[in-house]
Amino acid sequence: MKKITTTIILLFISAYMLQNLQVLYGLTFYVIPSIIWIIMFVTFIATNSAHDIFEQKEYANVISFMLLAGLIPWYAAGIYFGFGFNLLAVMLFQYIVYIVYRISYVISLEVLRNIFIKKMSYLWINQRFLLLVSLATTLLSVSLSKLEGLEIKDIPELMVLFSQNLILTIIAWRYGFKAQLFFSIPYTTMIKLVPIMPDLTGVIRWLLLVFISLLQASIFYVYNVVERKTSIGIDQVTGSFYKAKISKFVNIVNKILLIGAIIFMVGFFVGYRAIVVASNSMQPTLSRGDIVVININDLDANKGDVIVFIVGNKMIIHRVIASYQRNGEQMYITQGDANDAPDPWVLKKENIVGKQVFTIPHMGYPSLLFSGIFESPVTGIGVTITFILGLFIIYILRDVVTVFE
Repeated sequence: MKKITTTIILLFISAYMLQNLQVLYGLTFYVIPSIIWIIMFVTFIATNSAHDIFEQKEYANVISFMLLAGLIPWYAAGIYFGFGFNLLAVMLFQYIVYIVYRISYVISLEVLRNIFIKKMSYLWINQRFLLLVSLATTLLSVSLSKLEGLEIKDIPELMVLFSQNLILTIIAWRYGFKAQLFFSIPYTTMIKLVPIMPDLTGVIRWLLLVFISLLQASIFYVYNVVERKTSIGIDQVTGSFYKAKISKFVNIVNKILLIGAIIFMVGFFVGYRAIVVASNSMQPTLSRGDIVVININDLDANKGDVIVFIVGNKMIIHRVIASYQRNGEQMYITQGDANDAPDPWVLKKENIVGKQVFTIPHMGYPSLLFSGIFESPVTGIGVTITFILGLFIIYILRDVVTVFE
């Protein structure tokens, strides 16, 4: 059996190395590795009992919900942003070859994942080992993407890919090989193989994948951990006094965040927006890092009002020091409280974004930190969400291992 396992691993490595060494060109680049991976899969099936490979476990509901959690947001984004034609599907024969190549690769990767988990589970299995298996499969996936001309350069994209592999590793350990295929093949088809795909830009695409991974991980957690804790008794799982205290603290934080989210959403719908002060031009009234809440429905500015307006492509917060009529149109002169002279422009009403309602001191510094590190706030927010996703999935992994030990 050890020789068979070694053979399967060597088959995968040989197909992988052929591509990395770039010995194969044209169709052979896809066809020969596909054949090797299919042989690897057949060898795996032939040398393992059907009971071990396709053992029936109660996974259908949770895996189905996880797939729907990917499918619905993915195509909802397509409805919003529009759809495009998958370039791989331009030529039918090439498209069929790529489908065989991609699915054979996914199956072989799941065979490899299954072998690693199965071999080590006889000795020991813990959170670190599952993370290691996920990291190994992630690195293989990154190399494959590079070979296909889809090089993954950004850390957020890498973290999303790692999170997806971590979810697959947990599924493999918890439910077995059949569940792996039931999840990975439809998911790969959705992301890579369908002829019509959502037309998404890079940042929007990986932010959507972050959301999908977080949603899938949450479904898995609720189905496998929360339900399990309820059935066996929470004290058996959490154990100690300190964990109970931490759990209570987390619940309080969650309630505060929920209330904050509700207030934010209500404010957003009635026309309130939050702007972070980026300079000290309004001191002492406003300091750098303050959050100014404005009303975008109140654009009738008077002398003395603090307003947010747009000049060029910049958003500025200054005070109205004078206003006058010109050709029947209201014009505004502004100045920063810390500046010695008025601003070198005259504003029209259409330049005004909103008028100050109240200020939250110093709470906007994290946003300024993001804008200093990342190219755009969206990228910074995306990196943060992705980092939280990684921590959340690692927490799930720890909890799942604890519950089922």
